[in-house]
Amino acid sequence: WLLTGDRRYGQQACAHLRAWFVSPETRMNPNLLYAQAVQGSSTGRSYGIIDTLHLVEVARAASFLMSGILSPQDGAAVKNWFASYLDWLSHTERGMKERDTTNNHAFCWALQAAEFARFGPATHSEASGREPATVLPAVRSAGYGQSA
Repeated sequence: WLLTGDRRYGQQACAHLRAWFVSPETRMNPNLLYAQAVQGSSTGRSYGIIDTLHLVEVARAASFLMSGILSPQDGAAVKNWFASYLDWLSHTERGMKERDTTNNHAFCWALQAAEFARFGPATHSEASGREPATVLPAVRSAGYGQSA
């Protein structure tokens, strides 16, 4: 709606935010307890965290709807959802396992944690207990992203 000036687009985006992040009847749970589940083997694995990388774009886009188009109550609920998800990422065994990998999964974790902290009330270092500078060098020292 920012490009066209047509509020209908913004209103439709707000309807999606309410459906996915606000309405108790339809909202997602702010965790990935069942991500990457394998029938008969695992009810969920840390690897699923990389699958929510695209939620970074949702948080960034929602920022543009916070003033003037999304109600303050809905805006607060969306921010609270992302804060809850960030808390799950930062303080659960699966989240910390993904954070501590030495590959692209740590990058995806760090990108998500940084954006969700920017969008929500917490700061990245408060939410995760680790600064990005301690995550990313570990990935780089493992050889990920370096040319041969």
